Amino acid sequence: MPKWLSGWLSRGFICAVIIVFVMIYATMYFSSVQAYNNSFSPAGAAEANQTSQNVQQIRQTVTGLSIFAHNFEASIWVIIPLGFIGFFVVIWNTGQTIGRLAFATGYSPLAYLEGISVPVGLIEMSAYAILAAESLYLTYLWFTGKDVKERLLHDSWKSIILYVAVLLAAAYLEAALIACK
Repeated sequence: MPKWLSGWLSRGFICAVIIVFVMIYATMYFSSVQAYNNSFSPAGAAEANQTSQNVQQIRQTVTGLSIFAHNFEASIWVIIPLGFIGFFVVIWNTGQTIGRLAFATGYSPLAYLEGISVPVGLIEMSAYAILAAESLYLTYLWFTGKDVKERLLHDSWKSIILYVAVLLAAAYLEAALIACK
């Protein structure tokens, strides 16, 4: 592996990406199941149907750039140390929406989550995992007294560039798939 990659893609950082990726999906799944189960009440069913209508309306005018801007705005702050904790509130809320949409469309939360994950969700969640892992890794370095400045100067920017590129690709792919429906 080239030297410029070896410091950035350390074993600790790769493990952090994998852990965060799994945590993102687990959080979305458990949140979606909770929202799905709450949708069986009359108020919950009305909320699920309203969520579905809102999503359909948004899809009428969505563009790759608007999707990217929304996703970027919802996630960029995760880079600050401990920012990944707050990001899981965003992921929880996303899971709630998934659960309501699953109920409104007659799918199980798992089936709905799987349906939106291939290919867009996997790409988008990979971008989030890269950025959140960078934050987690910086936080780890900070708490263990290691050189955070070195990581920030030499490696964090690589994670940010990769995050932006992957998030942009996911947004334009999502917009293209929406346009095909």
